[in-house]
Amino acid sequence: MNALVTLALVLCIGITTAQTKITPLVGGLTFTLNVPSYLSKTAGINSAAALQFKSVVKDIYGIVIYDTKEELLALEMNFNSARDFYDNFITDFVKDEEQRTVSDPKSKTKNGISFWLSDLSYFDKDAKTKIYYKIGVAETSKAFYKILIWCDATKRKTFEDDFEACILSLVD
Repeated sequence: MNALVTLALVLCIGITTAQTKITPLVGGLTFTLNVPSYLSKTAGINSAAALQFKSVVKDIYGIVIYDTKEELLALEMNFNSARDFYDNFITDFVKDEEQRTVSDPKSKTKNGISFWLSDLSYFDKDAKTKIYYKIGVAETSKAFYKILIWCDATKRKTFEDDFEACILSLVD
């Protein structure tokens, strides 16, 4: 009797499961960024960042935030190019900070990836110093990326070439 009840239960479960269509969902995105050896991976800088890195000794910080094209389309946010994405981002980034200056963006292409790069600085009232950002926006076939690396503005000349090389190393 127990065997019949068990068999009936197994058949019922099998029929119910067979009627449910399973759809795979893929999460996340894998990308690589080459950073100078003085930077190490960290957490806690920005909750939206997929990758965060810093050097406490050199007082340098960086983050990478990405938006997949699929997610953007689902939100009805259509960008025709990396430049459109850059313009949308830079308009509001630290827009209310004192002495905010943004260079004209320059376009670069590396490994088939379109980049827009600019320099931004502003006076940070809390730190009582000027902060320098190297900002890169990249468009790949899968996503748009924002790569931000910053330090005290007095260190700009020392590190800006490293920052740009880091940004241009992005691949997904």
